[in-house]
Amino acid sequence: MIKMQPIIDSQNGQKSNFFTNMGEVRFNGHFILVITFFLIFCGYRPIQKARAAETAEDVIQKTISSAEAIKTLTYKLTNTERIENKLLTGEQLVKLSTQPFQCYMYFLHPSEGAEVLYIQNKNDDQLIYSPNSFPYININLDPNGDLARKNNHHSIFEVGFNYIVSIFKNINSLPNTTISLEADVIWETQSCYKLVIDNANYGYTSYLVKRGETVLSIARKLYLSEYAIMQINNNIDDFDDVNEGDMIKIPNVYAKRMELYINKQNYLPLVQKIYDDKGLYEQYEYHDLVVNPSIAAQVFTEDYLGKK
Repeated sequence: MIKMQPIIDSQNGQKSNFFTNMGEVRFNGHFILVITFFLIFCGYRPIQKARAAETAEDVIQKTISSAEAIKTLTYKLTNTERIENKLLTGEQLVKLSTQPFQCYMYFLHPSEGAEVLYIQNKNDDQLIYSPNSFPYININLDPNGDLARKNNHHSIFEVGFNYIVSIFKNINSLPNTTISLEADVIWETQSCYKLVIDNANYGYTSYLVKRGETVLSIARKLYLSEYAIMQINNNIDDFDDVNEGDMIKIPNVYAKRMELYINKQNYLPLVQKIYDDKGLYEQYEYHDLVVNPSIAAQVFTEDYLGKK
């Protein structure tokens, strides 16, 4: 008969034997197997390091990059603009190509059924307006002229996102400007950053008109709203109504406050709310936005007008 001799544990001096140790091995192996199955069943995944939260500056830079990469767009635009101290609204269907710049617009409100077509370097750089009403003929208009811009803050050249991006670039470099991210918002089922830009020193200053300048060229040079310049100067009736040596009043920055809902997927500002010292100045909402869709070449031809 073989007698089992105790095994002395060199760590703590306690006695054990071969079967005790083997039992521990079997128990430990069974325990590990059970834990492994439990973790798999519960859908365990290794802990990953959380991605750093994006800053307001990150969002602005990605918005700029996203807008600059656009080749084509389709969307429904709802706009609200303060005209003669009243908020007027409009709604249009837009098809846009950026290279070359081509834009087709179908009006839902006001002037339902009216259409506008602009093709860069074609038709003497004039836009074509189809009124869908008497006299039922297409009219060529200067894109920056009074008729084309009646009751509108912007011309057809500001359609899309490049204009607001140019404002971003300028505001980002201005002193006394606060840029922040507020709580995320859901807009039409889409998760958006809420980017807020505040300028504590918003106000007005005097500007001496130089040779060859117009209200439009001054606004573009200083990243301001040309419509705002015209509205705060009672002696200016249109965008060309200034002369060298005139002293005019201009805002010192585009807006006192801007609120932008920027889509987290494509980093485009789907909602833009612009405020001045009187309150809401303008608001734009982009519905059913499709980025870089294929647009038939026929859309950007005069033959397409009236065929929607």
